[in-house]
Amino acid sequence: MQDGGMEIMIHRRLLYDDAFGVGEPLNESAYGQGLVVRGKNWLQFEIGGDAAAAQRHRFKAQELFMDTILSFIPTALTYDEWHSKYNMWFSAFEEDQVIPKNIHILTLENWPDANLQNQGNKVLLRLEHIFEVQEDRSNMSKPVSIELDGLFKAFDISSVEEVTLGANLQVEKLHRLQWNVMNEVPVSSHEEAVHGGEEEDALMPENGWLVTLQPFQIRTFIIDLNAKLVTQANKNYNGFC
Repeated sequence: MQDGGMEIMIHRRLLYDDAFGVGEPLNESAYGQGLVVRGKNWLQFEIGGDAAAAQRHRFKAQELFMDTILSFIPTALTYDEWHSKYNMWFSAFEEDQVIPKNIHILTLENWPDANLQNQGNKVLLRLEHIFEVQEDRSNMSKPVSIELDGLFKAFDISSVEEVTLGANLQVEKLHRLQWNVMNEVPVSSHEEAVHGGEEEDALMPENGWLVTLQPFQIRTFIIDLNAKLVTQANKNYNGFC
């Protein structure tokens, strides 16, 4: 390798072990031919500085990971007939609710009640701040507050419980082990504020169940929902998803 050069290793095929830890040849084949890996490689070149580079690669990663999936069904209807018969667009958000670009809805799924009495009324929600502290300090790396109430247009929130990332323990019951570490580097006041130096929000209906996410933080909630009255706009939708 020389300055200005780049090496991209996609896959290898070896007839003999190359002594790099595998302990066997890398000679996978199918139908008498060596397997071929096909994919896409993205190269980012940014001259706008670290903040611009961070924004480009964070948003591009989200775009690639959540790319559009095309699906088809047989039908004799024309487009206009289909459009008049079925709703072509639906948003679960309130009209004035906008999800900030640096916040990602990581998980939204049904959550079964432990006592099975309110089956289907609870959802598991994970919100993720996709920027690190130092990536874009003046913009995208700032803490973000969002009202959970605005995420569910067809439902009212009756209760919100914050849990750990695995959703198996309430956050107030989490007590991490404290270790005495030799030559430990002191945590700066900025890092302390970002990574747990401040208490989390008090989840209350009065403020729309407002939550704040610090840079690169994931917060997990179990939310109990009550369906609002069915309207003409959402009559063809059964549930939140």
